[in-house]
Amino acid sequence: MTAYEEYKAHLRRDAAEIAALKEKSLRIAAARRLSSVMSDTKWLKLQSAVHELPFPPPALLKRLTDDGEPREWPEIPPRFTGDWSSYWEEGLPPFFDIEWLKVMPRYRRYRGRLLADEIVDETDEFAAALKRTGVPHEEENGCFTLYGYR
Repeated sequence: MTAYEEYKAHLRRDAAEIAALKEKSLRIAAARRLSSVMSDTKWLKLQSAVHELPFPPPALLKRLTDDGEPREWPEIPPRFTGDWSSYWEEGLPPFFDIEWLKVMPRYRRYRGRLLADEIVDETDEFAAALKRTGVPHEEENGCFTLYGYR
């Protein structure tokens, strides 16, 4: 089974819940006059490319259905990596609900009280993955914003 077939099978399995969420997401996008710029296939290609990187980069996520303001990075670079698994594994939400992701492809690794944290950086590898998959994005100060809607 391909990644696309698996994704669609999980959407069908959770059909009632997914249909309500999709309707809400599309209603919000229409009210805010946003257009989708990513397809399921493109999200899956990106997800697959991220799994090939040395570590899953930390990401902040803004869903269409989120209430309130999105949070900011607690520290730069963060001390955590990301979770790029699929929604049925409690990772990324269904792709149609992702407004944007802010990705910082580096993190600080703790090395003890007497040593400074090590900065682990995969910016070049992540940028190459974005180029390879054709994901629409912007980069500012080493932070990539990937858009699901614009």
